[in-house]
Amino acid sequence: MPSSDYVYKIRRISDGLFSSGGTWPLWRINGKVWAHIRFLRAHLTLVGDGLTYVPKEKRAVHRKENLQRAYGGGEIVTYAVTTLEKATEAIR
Repeated sequence: MPSSDYVYKIRRISDGLFSSGGTWPLWRINGKVWAHIRFLRAHLTLVGDGLTYVPKEKRAVHRKENLQRAYGGGEIVTYAVTTLEKATEAIR
């Protein structure tokens, strides 16, 4: 019997590229897949609370606008993953 689960990606709407994840995400053809929504939320928190180096202050500071800078114009894409039984073999 098939079962369904979901995986998640972040897509930039303007060109269809996907986030690579990480502290400073890049945009790639395939991108990163998050297996659980809580992992995606944690990533967004990491990016949103991330540090930005401010040359005038000569230090890194927290900037809430990092999330908008990294993912403004993006969207979360949810994919349904279906598992089907392909073959069986007797255990001997």
